[in-house]
Amino acid sequence: MLRSVFAAFCLCVGVQAEDLVSMLQTNRLNIDKTSTLQLVTVNVVTCDTSHAESNGKFTIQFDGDSHEYLLHKTNDFQRAGTDNFQLDVSSGADVSNYVVKAHGTDGWCASGIAVNGISCPTLGSVPGISWGDGHQWFDAPCDAPYRETFFPTPPAEPKFMMTLACLTSHRCSSITATTTTTTTLPRQEATVRVMTCDTSHAQSNGLFTIQFDGDSHEFPLAHTQEFRLYNAANFQRFHLSAGADMSHFVVKAHGSDGWCASSITVNGINCLSGSQWFDAPCDFPVYNPGYACHTSFRCSLPEYDLNGGNACKFGYNVIRTKDDCINAAKVVKWEGELGVFMAKERVVTSRPTGCYMQTNAKQAHSHRRVIYNTHGTGAAHDQAMIICKKHVEPVQYTDGTITNAEYTTEKYESLEQAEVACNANADCKGLWQRTTGEWRPLYPGGRTWGEGVPNYTVKAVKVKG
Repeated sequence: MLRSVFAAFCLCVGVQAEDLVSMLQTNRLNIDKTSTLQLVTVNVVTCDTSHAESNGKFTIQFDGDSHEYLLHKTNDFQRAGTDNFQLDVSSGADVSNYVVKAHGTDGWCASGIAVNGISCPTLGSVPGISWGDGHQWFDAPCDAPYRETFFPTPPAEPKFMMTLACLTSHRCSSITATTTTTTTLPRQEATVRVMTCDTSHAQSNGLFTIQFDGDSHEFPLAHTQEFRLYNAANFQRFHLSAGADMSHFVVKAHGSDGWCASSITVNGINCLSGSQWFDAPCDFPVYNPGYACHTSFRCSLPEYDLNGGNACKFGYNVIRTKDDCINAAKVVKWEGELGVFMAKERVVTSRPTGCYMQTNAKQAHSHRRVIYNTHGTGAAHDQAMIICKKHVEPVQYTDGTITNAEYTTEKYESLEQAEVACNANADCKGLWQRTTGEWRPLYPGGRTWGEGVPNYTVKAVKVKG
């Protein structure tokens, strides 16, 4: 009876019985005999941080393929673990462009995703949250900003937190399938350390952000359960665009749960001269115990930094001119005391190189001695601190054309003198040289300037970068 039914079914579908058996055995009843598959290897690495592991469901879908392929199996996605998946993907799929997606609330932190050995170059890169540390959370939904805890080795500082992106789905695109070289986003790292005041109601559960000049992103400084302890420090690291200026930034409050900060340091340099409150709005200009309140506050790191040892902090350079050392002596303080420059230069192997302050010796009026040491390397000393100057990228001037500009009576004999003057004025657009040799700055105006333009007296034009 069963054989008769099977034969009748074969006649209905129009195939021979032996052909149908063959199709069922090869699982190709619904696949055209001419179709082909490609074998794709997917490797994922789970972060080495708290709660990174997951038993949830995560899929990958390639462009040109309508199927979502399951990445998770039992006991996969364990903390600091690596998992490999072999997928039979449609031959028309573009495996260099794909989307990884979370399907549920058991989040997972990925520190690496690679297809056929090519890593996803944008993992962890989400404007306004994180700039591509290569670590990222997947969750559905993302109910709060996510963090990763780092423990320095050796533990010279307490543990710090890094803000990580969380997305329900993430697209990896434009990966070159013929090379293992991954695209790296231009970036620089800023380590931010904030201290909460040791005063009543200083703690906060509010949201506070930091934004660096030259970078369009606002990075969260604090979220739930942070900034709660009196006189406690929080550490974070942010990856900024290559053009960001880490010496100038704005800290901003986003809500009415105020917070009192006693220090905000970027790469070891504190921008606050004293404690202050952040609140939005500030109900009063001054909060208890007499600290100013700001909704947003612009920080500029000091031009000079006093530092123990014989090396400068990130963003600062050793002072290599006597004039800079003289200027530094007028502003740097040790234990609230200004320095006084000792006119005689010295060559001392046992003191910091460049400009340094003696912490054990005082001059008249309790000023600390500041000495310019011309020794090339010098050495750290427990009774001396090196004075460093903030690094400033030199302004570049290139040959070119300047539009909507005009000059004044201001002129200089050399290009170097003219560049110094132009650098000091934000309105200066560049320089032009007259055929007689002198250089003149160009300011906003109505004419176009280039070689021989607007007339033959223009020998050269330098555009300010």
